[in-house]
Amino acid sequence: MQKQKKTNSWHGKCSICSQDVTDKYGTTSNFVRHMKRKHNIVYEEWLVKKNMNTDMKQRTLDDMIKEKTSKYLSTDFRQVKLTESIVKDLIIECGLPISLVDQDGFKSFMAAVDPMYSLLSRRQITRDKLPKLHDRMIMKLKALCNNAEYVSVTLDVWTDRRLRSYIGITLHTFVGDDLKSHLLSFAPLKGHHTADVLLAEFEKVINYYHIEKKLVRLITDNASNNLKAFNHILLPGFESYFENDVYDNEDYDLTQHENDDCEEISDDNSDDQFQLVPLDEEIIQCVSENLELLRLPCFAHTLQLVVNDGIKHAANATAALTKVAKIAKFSHSSTLFAEELENLKKTIPRATQCRWNSQFLTVVAVSDIPLKTLNDILIKLDKKELCITEKNKEVLDEFMTLLYLFNEATVLIQADQTVTISMVGPILLNLLSDLELERKKSERVYLMCDALISSLKTRFGGFYKHFSIDTDNCKVKINSDNVNKYVSMQFMSLRKFFREISNNL
Repeated sequence: MQKQKKTNSWHGKCSICSQDVTDKYGTTSNFVRHMKRKHNIVYEEWLVKKNMNTDMKQRTLDDMIKEKTSKYLSTDFRQVKLTESIVKDLIIECGLPISLVDQDGFKSFMAAVDPMYSLLSRRQITRDKLPKLHDRMIMKLKALCNNAEYVSVTLDVWTDRRLRSYIGITLHTFVGDDLKSHLLSFAPLKGHHTADVLLAEFEKVINYYHIEKKLVRLITDNASNNLKAFNHILLPGFESYFENDVYDNEDYDLTQHENDDCEEISDDNSDDQFQLVPLDEEIIQCVSENLELLRLPCFAHTLQLVVNDGIKHAANATAALTKVAKIAKFSHSSTLFAEELENLKKTIPRATQCRWNSQFLTVVAVSDIPLKTLNDILIKLDKKELCITEKNKEVLDEFMTLLYLFNEATVLIQADQTVTISMVGPILLNLLSDLELERKKSERVYLMCDALISSLKTRFGGFYKHFSIDTDNCKVKINSDNVNKYVSMQFMSLRKFFREISNNL
């Protein structure tokens, strides 16, 4: 390439076609244009090699300094929003461990999301971000309590797998027309769980949020004499289902979502379940002193005690339910059986010990499989002894009809956006009415039906007396040691509550 001083240009001869090309000195546009027009393939190959050489070139000190400083400042909007999202959405909402931010995979992911983002450390989360979010939430809760006219509170005590105890206190109130529920406190309990300890923690939380004069209802589980019966609600025949169950171990409990809400312990020798610690009757009396109708027993808890009373008198259903339990367990251990069910587009849910209605839903799932089809599969898999007979089917149908009523009631009162206390009256009246109708038709499990009716009248006697329903003529005697008369009288006190509602309508 040669420069011509007079014309201030330079020219060169193409090494491919020997053509002379001239351009203004210092520019190469004509040379590039010639290559693109005449020798485009060669030009493209040269361009690829040039880019590869550029990528492989060793970084200079200037490049490294530039890369080091090309990060967001701590106050940049993008940096703040990504940090908030990691803490709120991943760690709090999704429940991921704080150690997530130290994992190489997460670091690579965030580098792909935004290379300019500066990762926060575990120390920053625990000592700065979470405390600030907690303080902000406390301020919002205090504002909510300050603006609320009336509030209700639920109180529970748990023991985790490591036998550490906690007390949980939840607030319920209205904001405009919307029902709101917020956790006020979830604190560890040390030492013996005496009435004084529980009451002190309760009063500390109530006073901290200044709602002691706004509290109209305190909901707790029933007293300890009822609690023991509640902890062992197993459907007849399901004892074998839980024998040597590999899914009862701690690893399974930690990975299965369906067991996350198991609060009651189902085995006195097991440390792997949540145990509901009974509230001493003394605390109820202390809190209720001079506050008429403050404490109400948990309606769902009392309903399940009624179910427990009923299934104790379901001996006629034991043989059929034992087959169902073994069929269900077989479906969870045999791939061949599971494949047959999959072909039928049927599944049998896994039952849990601490939820009677999970066992009930297992029975429903087995009963929903056509009888002949199910028996054919069992015979094919050499399980003829598990075949369901016509008599078994009749017993199961009657059994499910009775418990279906209680399952529906349990589902209804678990709503979190409904004033469920307004459902207590209709549920109790309809349960009794439907059970009495079923009693007239029942041929196989009539003793269970009698027991359910008797238990309803005994445990909710105060309520039924308000409607002039005879509660003395019970065909099955419910063990008086298992019936908290205070609970029965409290449901009778709903009379005043309903009267207040009717007067305001």
